[in-house]
Amino acid sequence: MKDYYQILGVPREADDNAVKRAYRDLAKKYHPDHNPDDEGAESKFKEVNEAYEVLSDPQKRQEYDNPDPFADFFKHTPFRHQRPDPNRPTQGKHVNLRHEITLGEALFGAKKKVTYTYGLRCSDCEGFGGKEVRLCPNCKGSGRHTHQHQEQGAFFTQIVTCRACRGGGKIPEGICETCRGAGRIPQAKELEFGIHPGTRDGIVFIPGEGLPGRNGGPSGDVHVEISINYPNVYEMSDEDQERLRDILWPKDESTE
Repeated sequence: MKDYYQILGVPREADDNAVKRAYRDLAKKYHPDHNPDDEGAESKFKEVNEAYEVLSDPQKRQEYDNPDPFADFFKHTPFRHQRPDPNRPTQGKHVNLRHEITLGEALFGAKKKVTYTYGLRCSDCEGFGGKEVRLCPNCKGSGRHTHQHQEQGAFFTQIVTCRACRGGGKIPEGICETCRGAGRIPQAKELEFGIHPGTRDGIVFIPGEGLPGRNGGPSGDVHVEISINYPNVYEMSDEDQERLRDILWPKDESTE
């Protein structure tokens, strides 16, 4: 099993803020756009994202920190195979965005807005896509099936996701007119965030504004990758170049 704490370079007792800071620094360091000719950096970037995906989710982190000592044993033996409960609360996915700012905004700070579109669960059909919804007759609404069989004098149990309802426990009937059977409605979400004076290329975290969680789970986060659009000084007028020099290297009036 991978050591996600070692990958992010944080101790096991690191809080959420420490995990986010480590991820932000490493994501910037290994981002493919900053390392176009380095295949190792791309692999490292994916590994960092994988680690953050687990350690930033309270439920996944708890399962990672407290693994089932029999999980590997049962995984490789016929005694029992159990999939995660499809009805348990799970955190929504994180949303990764990119946003370009001017040099002036990076130097002096600014308020910026970003927008992304996601599928909002249809309230009319509860996300199932049907005019009406009924309990799955195959699993009685549990979303799972339990199979038991005997082999060489031993009993074995296997728990699998119900194929009829795909683990949801309910089956739609007809087609919902609101979402046309999709179960989701396209929704645009606008977020405002601040650029602090002196900001450099990096990642801004907006907690709790990502995709909605399932079954009462928390929403994910939004990660905005900031890149500065530096002006081409050779295409600037003499007046603009002088103004840029005054901004970057202000004169000390006390020495004049």
